[in-house]
Amino acid sequence: MSYFIFDLDHTLANLYSIHYFLMSLRLKQHFDEYHIPVSYKDQSQFERLSSQLDKAYHLFVQQILKEELSPHHPLGILRPGILSIMKHIHHLKNKGTIKHVLIYSNNSSLYCLEFIKDIIQSYVKSDRLLSDLVHWYHPMREEEISSSPNYVGKDWNTLRDILIKSQPIQASDPISPSQIYFFDDMNHISLSDSLQTHYVKVPPYTYKASIEKITMIYKSVIYDTSVDIHQLLHFLLYIFPISEES
Repeated sequence: MSYFIFDLDHTLANLYSIHYFLMSLRLKQHFDEYHIPVSYKDQSQFERLSSQLDKAYHLFVQQILKEELSPHHPLGILRPGILSIMKHIHHLKNKGTIKHVLIYSNNSSLYCLEFIKDIIQSYVKSDRLLSDLVHWYHPMREEEISSSPNYVGKDWNTLRDILIKSQPIQASDPISPSQIYFFDDMNHISLSDSLQTHYVKVPPYTYKASIEKITMIYKSVIYDTSVDIHQLLHFLLYIFPISEES
């Protein structure tokens, strides 16, 4: 059986225009990932806001997908054609030809990988297409990070360990490079040397989606789900404090 593995940034999508919108909608996840403490007096408000933002996020995913599917003016966060490719991969996975599909990315924000996963799985109408999300701080990538802290290459030994040992996948050991198809816009030497023709280097996807269009969608979902704007701004100041002028 085959394993299909995709890089995220500039391969599946370009998140340049949408990153801060996602950060605000996934505020609790951002606080957790970057270990930002919430004061005791703010905790109940933070939990209430997080519940509101969760509803807004799921509506945001649906609205973004709708725009991506526009026949004449797709939003363009996703690389053109990716949704059709994922639909075909979903069909092959259902047939048993493909065992698992993963995103393996150097993006440090797990919620960015989750967003693309949610878009894709909403489109194919399955919550089981993508088996795992491997971001920069995935616990099984510690060796990659320690060997090159400023730039994390993607290593065949680490990928193999993740496929064999991670709970969602648990591939049979040994696993052969001939079973892997890896798609990336960059050339990671360890992987490309091991996978050979199964390492597919794609042209980087550099199109930047319209921030104006995303803003309109963002405003509408915030309004439709009654997100408390004042509380949202309050907690965003935890991340972007206003400096006092001297």
